[in-house]
Amino acid sequence: MSQILNRSVKLIFSLAVMLLCGNCFAQYMVKRTVKNGITITEASEYYTYSRINDSYNALSFRPGMVTKPGSTAVTFKLDVIYTSVPGTIAQTIKFQPVADSSLQITCSLTSAGSKSIDDPKLSSNIYTIAITDSLKTLLFHQPIKQVSVFDAQGKQLVKLNISDPSFLIQQFNCLQALQKRKPAPAIKKAHKHSS
Repeated sequence: MSQILNRSVKLIFSLAVMLLCGNCFAQYMVKRTVKNGITITEASEYYTYSRINDSYNALSFRPGMVTKPGSTAVTFKLDVIYTSVPGTIAQTIKFQPVADSSLQITCSLTSAGSKSIDDPKLSSNIYTIAITDSLKTLLFHQPIKQVSVFDAQGKQLVKLNISDPSFLIQQFNCLQALQKRKPAPAIKKAHKHSS
């Protein structure tokens, strides 16, 4: 069993997650990976894009939670994958909620590598957003209508409208539903008695 846990173990929860979340859809499936005792649970990516002539910008959002060995405390994270022409480096991202246009949540993006894609004309960079308590409160409860990405000089790289404003709420709800699930009780083996 320890060998299995040391390797990357991937489990896909689909129907069970949908039943637990109520308002979650199939696109919000969850993947759980256990490696070296660290459990990483991630929702499937929410994808939005804009294409104008030869210009292409896309964002994927992948919320997750991390549990370290011997701890029940959970750290939430949000990965953002930004796809555009090569050489475009994102620095910050701004979320604009539906309810209040004046409220804008700006977060720093920390580079977390790149992702290979089929189109050689585009590059796909992965960024991580640290989820603070205040940001968690906003993202877990505020539907998002627009997302903007900026470079290090503050120049706006892209502004995208969100067709499903509650996507982050639904993704985080799926993660929390798994967090609240109690593990199944251990199965006791019946002892054989000699007659």
